[in-house]
Amino acid sequence: MVTKSGEWKWILTCGKVFQWDQFGRLLRIVGTHKDISQQKAIAIQQYQLSERLQK
Repeated sequence: MVTKSGEWKWILTCGKVFQWDQFGRLLRIVGTHKDISQQKAIAIQQYQLSERLQK
């Protein structure tokens, strides 16, 4: 996802359908969005360090 300032963010999205109508169309969905950019940055740093140490 891109912010207004042009910065990219990693977003974890989880959701679940709770209710359908008689024709199978969705009536009620519940979900969350969570910014996981910091966790991704740490994981990338760890991967890059691991790659440098293996050389």
